[in-house]
Amino acid sequence: MKIIDIFANEFPGHLYAVVWDEINSFDSVMNNWTSVSFLRGFAKDNKILDIYAFIQKITKEVASIDDLFIRYIKDKGNIDHYFRPLSNSEYLDKVLSLQKGKIKTQMLRIYAIKIESNCYIITGGAIKLTRTMQEHRDTLIELQKLNKLKNFLIYEGILDKDSIEEYVLDID
Repeated sequence: MKIIDIFANEFPGHLYAVVWDEINSFDSVMNNWTSVSFLRGFAKDNKILDIYAFIQKITKEVASIDDLFIRYIKDKGNIDHYFRPLSNSEYLDKVLSLQKGKIKTQMLRIYAIKIESNCYIITGGAIKLTRTMQEHRDTLIELQKLNKLKNFLIYEGILDKDSIEEYVLDID
């Protein structure tokens, strides 16, 4: 499995992303969420009545996520305040904790596994329309990707920041 340091040039060793289908998971979701044709198709598939308002809402949410990551990189800050445990059973200090990133009431979710404080591997993201991940096809796929990565990391013994950095260097 290929994992890359997505901000290696600006702030290395903090945010990684899994590469699925030749594109890293962070770029993939950001590309989808900024594509009007993707959003229009998503809205139609999910029977969203006001497609224009939906696209406007998502566009604003993407901008706030983008701003957050730009500030994080510029200030070399701590991204822990963005990610939260995926469920109540995923407590903050658990090894390889499943996490979701969201800002307040946003529909957009970036999913990641927390390696340790201020170190995450992003697996993907989704537009969350349902209360639980199991209720929608897209979020269920994201849950499966989280579990696939977690199992891979355990199998490879990648349980801390040093081991993920070593793994990424070995893959390059």
